[in-house]
Amino acid sequence: MRLLRGAVALAGLAGGCSSGVMIAVEADEPISSGVLLLNERPVDLRRAADGGLWARWDGPDAHGAVTVTFRDGATASCPVGYVTPGMAPQQLSIRARRCALPT
Repeated sequence: MRLLRGAVALAGLAGGCSSGVMIAVEADEPISSGVLLLNERPVDLRRAADGGLWARWDGPDAHGAVTVTFRDGATASCPVGYVTPGMAPQQLSIRARRCALPT
């Protein structure tokens, strides 16, 4: 939850009053990088001050996935269901390198 609040605060600072959708990703082990892919358009995940990763989607209604890369080069992907401008922030959790319900 702390990660999601931090990502939302960063989004407010970075985007003003825009209606973009925030996607926060947290995992039980370090992630070296990640990409949000919605409507075949990639958005790199950014690192928040607390170490969590997040991305902001400012495009139209979309669906897709988040793919993260762990320090050893292995990857994990989580589907991102339908998102639309102005919706509440979304959070994805990865446990044991698989998508999990948010904690």
